[in-house]
Amino acid sequence: MKIVYIYTALLTRGGVDRVLTVKANYLAERLGHEVWVVTDSQCGRPLVFPLSPLVHHVDLDTDFDEQYHHGILRRYMIYRRLMRQYRSRLETLLQQVRPDIVCTTLGREMDFITDLHDGSFKVGESHIAKAFCRNLHLMDARGFPYNIVARLWRHRLERSVARLDRLVVLTQRDAASWAPVCQATVIPNPITIEHGNGDSPWSHADPPLPHSAYKGVGTASGGKVISVGRLSEQKAHDRLLRAWAKVVSRHADWQLEIWGEGVEQASLQRLIDTLGLGQSCRLMGITSDIAGVLTSADIYAMSSRFEGLPLVLIEAMSLGLPPVAMDCPTGPREIITDGRNGLLVGDGDEDALSSAICRLIENPDLRHRLASQAKTDTMSRFGLDATMQRWEELFTGLVCARQKDSQ
Repeated sequence: MKIVYIYTALLTRGGVDRVLTVKANYLAERLGHEVWVVTDSQCGRPLVFPLSPLVHHVDLDTDFDEQYHHGILRRYMIYRRLMRQYRSRLETLLQQVRPDIVCTTLGREMDFITDLHDGSFKVGESHIAKAFCRNLHLMDARGFPYNIVARLWRHRLERSVARLDRLVVLTQRDAASWAPVCQATVIPNPITIEHGNGDSPWSHADPPLPHSAYKGVGTASGGKVISVGRLSEQKAHDRLLRAWAKVVSRHADWQLEIWGEGVEQASLQRLIDTLGLGQSCRLMGITSDIAGVLTSADIYAMSSRFEGLPLVLIEAMSLGLPPVAMDCPTGPREIITDGRNGLLVGDGDEDALSSAICRLIENPDLRHRLASQAKTDTMSRFGLDATMQRWEELFTGLVCARQKDSQ
């Protein structure tokens, strides 16, 4: 099969960029498909994760950043021009490649992708809970007239999704939210880090160190809680910091590390200073060695306002790190069984979050038991081979159904 993935640019160390790269490499290297990754605005910047030499990468060189720093009317005119350019270049490429499958992450191309007659099946992948697609909730929060615009854009997105041949989401909870629009297929994201067992997504590149090269849970020096993610409104590290202020009042010898970068860095540092957490909490920046960072800690904490299916939470658990997470929409509830493989607290409940962290700090046996079960559960549910087999079955089913109909 010829499979095309459309994505804006592979520039961040976030979960979607990692997952898309791993899936493309797997489909090309292990399953022998002809795979293309098409970006619209890589614009000469290096790929953050290495694509296999067997994967074709084409950038359409449409610099959507050009629209910013202008007034609203000028910005609209520039955006319309860029969208015309983007559509023309993408349509030309798809007519040349003639793919069997085109996958979109519900980006800008949703405005026109189902109108392109290149003979392919159009498959959408939603990596975030429906209510938070395109960050339209932020426009809603600004009130009139932005909430009217958000409502119109949301309706437009739903109409476009309804015309797809298939929509794939990460959780049953999100599938239910899309039910009035279409019947979604649930396929979780796979674990993308090396575990030293041969099931590596990085066979074409220098892999990270295997898990065996790191210290296990409970042997990390000192007491450390870790959280990983963009420093953004979505990841809500402000909630974790306020909870941490209560934790450190009881356990002054423990440390909190927050890994990531983003627009909230300055405000989070101010909150650290205001809460007097400078001796027990640090913003660590980004890392290329996520496995090493995770396995240096004792507890993983997550306080997001919303997610799709938090990959870093799954991967922390797969490395044997006991988690504490807020039950935000969506994902944590479908990964953590409270008291079995982690601790789950109410969405936004900072007191409960601090109490749960303290509970794990004060109970090493509980910490180790949850860690062991977390690793077993996540490896069985989110392994790379099992997840990619579900994608293979979906793609094959679409193509075979067409071939059967044509006979």
